[in-house]
Amino acid sequence: MNYRYLTKNVIPADLTIVKAKNLEVWDSSGKKYLDFSAQTLNLNLGNSPGIAKKAFLEQFKKFTFLSSRFGNEAFLNLSKELIKVAPKGLKKVNIKLTNGSDANESAFKRARIYRKKPYIISFYNSHLGESCETLKASGRHFSSSFFGGSNYFIHIIPPFSRIRTEAEILEEIEFIFKSRDDIAAIIIEPIMVNAGVYIFSKSFLKNLRFLCDTYKITLIFDEIQTAFGWLGKMFAAEYFDVCPDILTVGKAFAAGFPLAGILLKDEYDVLPYSFDEFTYGGHPISCAIALENIKLLTTSEILREVSDKSRVFKTQLDKYLSKNKSVIKEIRCCGLIAGIEFRSNKEATILYDALIGQGLIVRKSMDGGGPSLVLKPPITVSVPILKKAVEILHQVTTLNPKL
Repeated sequence: MNYRYLTKNVIPADLTIVKAKNLEVWDSSGKKYLDFSAQTLNLNLGNSPGIAKKAFLEQFKKFTFLSSRFGNEAFLNLSKELIKVAPKGLKKVNIKLTNGSDANESAFKRARIYRKKPYIISFYNSHLGESCETLKASGRHFSSSFFGGSNYFIHIIPPFSRIRTEAEILEEIEFIFKSRDDIAAIIIEPIMVNAGVYIFSKSFLKNLRFLCDTYKITLIFDEIQTAFGWLGKMFAAEYFDVCPDILTVGKAFAAGFPLAGILLKDEYDVLPYSFDEFTYGGHPISCAIALENIKLLTTSEILREVSDKSRVFKTQLDKYLSKNKSVIKEIRCCGLIAGIEFRSNKEATILYDALIGQGLIVRKSMDGGGPSLVLKPPITVSVPILKKAVEILHQVTTLNPKL
């Protein structure tokens, strides 16, 4: 298909989606696919018209947009509910944000102002956003080529590089904390999903929390990929039992509608009025849907069911790995998020294309330690569909003559 009118960074795959329901999508030829990518990894409830339609229509009848100068019920009620479900100690919230880049930049601003120090530590191959500042923080995506964004970031090689262990990386972090007096914060994704699903251990995160407390460094959790159900908890902070000073959310926050936010301890409420609010941040329709999303997660059995389904998912993936070790190096799984690391990029690419041909949509990652396929289905996925997806994986892997 000819896309001469598009910039090359947004040219779509040769697959036009015309209809979607739950985790099934249909292309323009009528072919059906299982969506195990949650559409850019953010549809925690899938393409479900239920809560979205009701909340959308009710809010739409009132008004579609409102200046941030004024309060509205959707915005205020969502803010209160978000604090109710937040990890203990996070008592303030700003949801006048639209995406993960906004949220992480908000965290940077607040940490630097509160600590009165410029530098922030992050990990290479993170995915912290697409603005110049968050690209610099991520240490990826040609970030060294951008003239925008500050240079006040210190990057650390993450454990999935196999160069150093988590213990050795903690030693490096402590050395930096101890030897410098210009460090404001460290930002970490508890699970580096875009890097191929690298999962930091609970002990690593707890020790990092201890170091931050000891040296008075702000701990920021980027939970844009992990919040709102995928681990069977509202937040990864609960799953790992570690509370950061600042926590950022987006993607699944409004079940696919544009909205992001930042939760923080009282002392980080340092920005004056009119700062850190974006034109479409806190959009009343997105807020109404996000409120229904939180209500569903807190009043139904869906989070408990995720925990049960994740055990089935891991068991099935372990069986898949045991039969395909010649092409698969490792499978990492946490909740309903899994990364399959291949021994070569060629194998990952062949399988990615073959899976789409067989009606299974996943994500391909080259950001981390090795070529990986990321599986992140909506949390509403059924056990039979989980098993079916892994069976498709197995069949495509074992029967493909190119592998």
